Amino acid sequence: MSDSSDDESLNRNTSSKRKRLRLSSEASEQEGQNESSELDEITATAKSLNGNGLIVLSDDEEHAEEENDDDDDDDDEDDDREDDAIIEDLYDDDDDEGDQIVESRSSAAQKRVRSLRDNVVNFFQTASTVDLESIPGVSKKKVEQILTLRPISSWDDLNKKIQNHKSSGINEDVVINAVKTIKSRTVVEKLMNECQKLAKDIGNLVDKLPEAPQPKCIPSEMRLAPYQLIGLNWLALMHSKGVNGILADEMGLGKTIQVIAFLAYLRERMNMHRHHLVIVPASTLDNWEREFDIWCPEIRILQYYGNQEARAQIRNYVTRHPNEVDVVLTTYNVAQTAEDRKLFKKLQIEYLVFDEAHMLKNMKSGRYQSLIKIKSRRRILLTGTPLQNNLVELMSLLVFTMPRMLMSKMSHVEATFAAASREEGGKTRFERERIEQAKMIMKPFVLRRLKEDVLKHLPTKSELIVKCPLSESQKKLYKKLVDSFKREIKNHGEVLENDESFGDDSCEDIKRGAGMLMAMRKVANHPLLMLNLYTKDKLRKMSELLIREPTYRDADKEYIFEDMCVMHDFELHKLCKAHKSIEHFKLDDEVILDSGKFMQLDKLLKDLKKENQRCLLFSQFTMMLDIMEEYLNIRNYGYLRLDGTTKVSDRINLIDEFNDNDDVLVFLLSTKAGGLGINLTAANIVVIHDIDFNPYNDKQAEDRSHRMGQTRNVKVYKYIGDGTVEEGMLEIANEKLRLGKNMSETAESEAVPAKDMRSLLRATLKL
Repeated sequence: MSDSSDDESLNRNTSSKRKRLRLSSEASEQEGQNESSELDEITATAKSLNGNGLIVLSDDEEHAEEENDDDDDDDDEDDDREDDAIIEDLYDDDDDEGDQIVESRSSAAQKRVRSLRDNVVNFFQTASTVDLESIPGVSKKKVEQILTLRPISSWDDLNKKIQNHKSSGINEDVVINAVKTIKSRTVVEKLMNECQKLAKDIGNLVDKLPEAPQPKCIPSEMRLAPYQLIGLNWLALMHSKGVNGILADEMGLGKTIQVIAFLAYLRERMNMHRHHLVIVPASTLDNWEREFDIWCPEIRILQYYGNQEARAQIRNYVTRHPNEVDVVLTTYNVAQTAEDRKLFKKLQIEYLVFDEAHMLKNMKSGRYQSLIKIKSRRRILLTGTPLQNNLVELMSLLVFTMPRMLMSKMSHVEATFAAASREEGGKTRFERERIEQAKMIMKPFVLRRLKEDVLKHLPTKSELIVKCPLSESQKKLYKKLVDSFKREIKNHGEVLENDESFGDDSCEDIKRGAGMLMAMRKVANHPLLMLNLYTKDKLRKMSELLIREPTYRDADKEYIFEDMCVMHDFELHKLCKAHKSIEHFKLDDEVILDSGKFMQLDKLLKDLKKENQRCLLFSQFTMMLDIMEEYLNIRNYGYLRLDGTTKVSDRINLIDEFNDNDDVLVFLLSTKAGGLGINLTAANIVVIHDIDFNPYNDKQAEDRSHRMGQTRNVKVYKYIGDGTVEEGMLEIANEKLRLGKNMSETAESEAVPAKDMRSLLRATLKL
């Protein structure tokens, strides 16, 4: 394979789906042909292979990897041993030989122990109730007991009073945990002071930002916007000073392009040809590859994705030919696995880029713990959501930004902020001070621009709250639901008035309250999301008919009936459509259309069709999207759909089809999967069918349309069920936006805060 033919085959204009890897032009003709064929075969089968094929590493390699993953734990173990030594010293002279032991210590050791005792006494004497609650294992009831110990005059006085209160659960363990809390706070405060000094130095440099021109390897017809050029220069400055950064431009300002330009700058100006790793949500994987193809086709991309066997084949190839890859592009889920991290270690990653880095906001999540283990020289975090007044979030991002300074004391960081997710009024003074300090530290490491500031000619975005009166059947079902919940709460006591009980995440009231809220939200959206029309008599008849179907012949009729009893009306409707024997039980079109929100959609879509405008229609619930599909088919409107179940390989094709095909009136999207990093500027109308508890999720969804490339004014319609729980949800969301607060969510939990749930239930049920 000649150089010219190789270059020709890799020209970005020949195909929008260029090869993911380019083979070395220095390879022999035969070798090049064989390897090209091998790679084509790998990439062609990457998403269809099944099985558990994995690279088998030697024992030495496995051992080295395990040692590497354990490195970060060594300092934590040292800290634990140090804690034990301190506690041992603390109580050493509490026996008869105490005075002799104290005298035998060095003066420095004596001073250390006495200082610690003084700090402990001062803490128990002066700490607020919130501070005392921050001690591990201390409940509100124990706090009340601790307060009865006051005044506390000395270490001996504290111990005597604890001995007298052992029956109430106050013992030495409380003191030991308080010591650990004090120590962790001291360590964290010292660390943050060191970070603050570094931040000040970097802040002074940012004020004198150098000017790096657009890299020449970017095609001449592609021009960075002025603010994007500033972003490139900012990243170049961070690189020159050896520090990491968070590019936090508002959604729609082209953070992807700025990172690609920066990697091109490193390649061209710094002559850097090391490997980089970019971790993205699955929905944006193909979009990233396309942007690389457009903005810097010289950079060779490996899209590392697929099932275990497919990834094993790619790993084998890359392990043998590491110099054929510049950037590895993968997803959050893939990057979390230990086997895949071994590949990243072998490549010795220079820059580790996290797109949608707000997914790393909780240091307690499994995702965070896995991804922070990936080794790299530098890191860039990308997020379109603003940094919040949430200490766990700020510290989580700070640790990712400054791992060398903070990782060695990670156990203290985690211990200090283990419970730091309280509302503003419940934060300790220590937490409030650390929030302000963390924000100050983060400032020079974060670059954030708003669309209104840098895109003067971007069309406007307006929001319209549409109150949707419920249909008559909806009203009846909603009232029936509310009345039953009122009775249930009355029978279970005044749980909504017991803040302490209801605020306990382990309390059954939380689960019951969440179920009530979800049921009311379902009815507010569409009555078919509940079991209502299919009576037990009807389900009995259906189960008797289904048993005759080939797929149910060996099933138990009673089990079929029980299964159907936990399905909702639309699921049962779909079941009827799928089986001839019960097809006559399917619902009429009128029932599908029987929703207050669909009545509003009828008016809107009719007007959009006339005006040749197009619409993005978002819902949080995939079953609601199923009902919407049936609605659009009944109304004969062209549509496409993308949600979390859509194959990654299909997503970019769906986006292209919508942007290119004017006959598609509606793009159905799930709020989460369709709200991240995709460009849908062909539509200028956005409908949020059901709002999210976290308003920033809805904001992200809106900005799929309101972004660079949009030429028309964007209108956002938020549908709210009139007189339903959604009105309260909207109030809470608006308050969060007003305060600039984001819900602290983990990847594992989408739970509604107990305080929000309690106030919503009280308001909705009028209790």
